[in-house]
Amino acid sequence: MARWMMLFAALLLAACGGGGGGGGGGGLDASVFTGDYLIVFMRSDSTFSTEASWGTGTSDGVSKFDLSVNQNENGSISGSPSQLMTDYTVAPDGTLTITSALGPAFRGTLRADGTMAVLGSTVASNQGILILLKPQGTYTPANVAGPYGVALTTGTATPPSPGAGAVWADATFDGIGMATGAGGANLNGVVITPAVLAINYTVAADGSGTISPGPVSFSGGWSQGADFGVFGGDTVGPTGTIPGVYGIVRRGTSSTDATLSGDYAIVGLEHRLTTMTFLTFEGTASANGRGGFSLNGTENNGTALAPFSLTGSYAVDADGEVLIDRTGITEKIVGNLSPDGAYLTASGGSENGSSVVFWIAFRK
Repeated sequence: MARWMMLFAALLLAACGGGGGGGGGGGLDASVFTGDYLIVFMRSDSTFSTEASWGTGTSDGVSKFDLSVNQNENGSISGSPSQLMTDYTVAPDGTLTITSALGPAFRGTLRADGTMAVLGSTVASNQGILILLKPQGTYTPANVAGPYGVALTTGTATPPSPGAGAVWADATFDGIGMATGAGGANLNGVVITPAVLAINYTVAADGSGTISPGPVSFSGGWSQGADFGVFGGDTVGPTGTIPGVYGIVRRGTSSTDATLSGDYAIVGLEHRLTTMTFLTFEGTASANGRGGFSLNGTENNGTALAPFSLTGSYAVDADGEVLIDRTGITEKIVGNLSPDGAYLTASGGSENGSSVVFWIAFRK
């Protein structure tokens, strides 16, 4: 069993029997988090060891969440899934905490309808982001058609040498199984444009699916209506294939700054290549619909958890592409906003020398 999976199992292996959070004040409770979920996870650490995981989980709607996950650790792909049992609570404000006898392991936000959650690790030595997605309805490849924005982050397959990458791109999905597009890439702080995309994809009837750029493949699935998809891998490629996560958002035709408004649950990761450090965060981003935002949450820098905040500005193009500036940080990141403003992904930075950044968010 890989090193991270051993840590993950130690943190989450079934132990305490904690009940679900209460639903007082008309808020959420444990019953909202129920049924089958797709799981995508990514982590790294100060040695730039990187892993991506993918799989499924089932919640009983009371207090138990059972997982079956595979992982790609530094290019080595697990041969069979690991079965893990966890406990969870849901607070009235939507805070989802996944726990074991050793204490909280992941904390984040559950969407009010229970169809998605984004969480960050609460263990400083295990910096990671966890995305849970619950597809609903019956799907075919035709549901995934038209213009999408693609965000990708990757780690390295050769630690301890630092390495990280991000891609941002426009892509057109043909509704049959092929997507093509172009954008930019940041590889260890070196920006490459254009970065050309050619992706084969599958969509199962239950909303799960794969995306396969070349000989590699990533596993995950789509939200109801296929406005958002998340995928982790590589799941089948040759040894040495770099682990990564895709976040894909349907593009619109008449988006404005006002489309990006309200409070969003958000997770992100950043490889700061200039200082050779890695961090993750989870929290709330608030957009005012007029081009300004604030972000507040908890940052995990590998040695401690600490409060995290920033402000910035954004500009939304009609097609849903979002250019994001963070106050005091010269590095821009490129976002993708769904037509109704419910989902956001972002990646970058888009200038030479930029750190590698990746965000996933949904409107609360």
